[in-house]
Amino acid sequence: MAAFMAVLLEQEVSTERRPRIFRDRYPIYYMAEIELKERYRMPRIKILEVLDLIRKDKSPISRSHAIPEILQVLVSLRYYAKEYINNEVGDLHGISKARVSRCITSVSKPIVSEMDNTKFRQQKMNVVKRGLHRIAKVPNVIGAVDSTLIPIIAPKENEVAHVCRKGNHSLNIQAVVDHEM
Repeated sequence: MAAFMAVLLEQEVSTERRPRIFRDRYPIYYMAEIELKERYRMPRIKILEVLDLIRKDKSPISRSHAIPEILQVLVSLRYYAKEYINNEVGDLHGISKARVSRCITSVSKPIVSEMDNTKFRQQKMNVVKRGLHRIAKVPNVIGAVDSTLIPIIAPKENEVAHVCRKGNHSLNIQAVVDHEM
């Protein structure tokens, strides 16, 4: 036991802290335009337009504002673009899974509210609800959503944008239909 204590006393105990490493979390400012399109499926100017839309929104993005608005937009766009699950997007940007969910929700609300093509008139909506209830016997439904991958021949330009998660070239098609298809 005494020999063990002597060895411990001989070793220098380092009290020096490791330096903190700050990563640049905003790739929009340093990344090339083509990289932004590959990662976020949008050019820089459109990402900045989404950021302006979020800033115009009257509801606050977060209570503590711990994550800057630009990072929240980038996290949400990355989630939409690559079909990642929340913890993968969080790992890429250095934030938690729960915070990724809050970012996606807070960024999605102003985008949807700004889209004119998602606003239904109440009368039309009631007709669609009744029609879908007659067909499927499910109340309060205003549309049926489905998507599919359509196989295509690899395009010569921007081939990477048409590769699905299984490695095949395809177009991701999504449709929303009412009771009249």
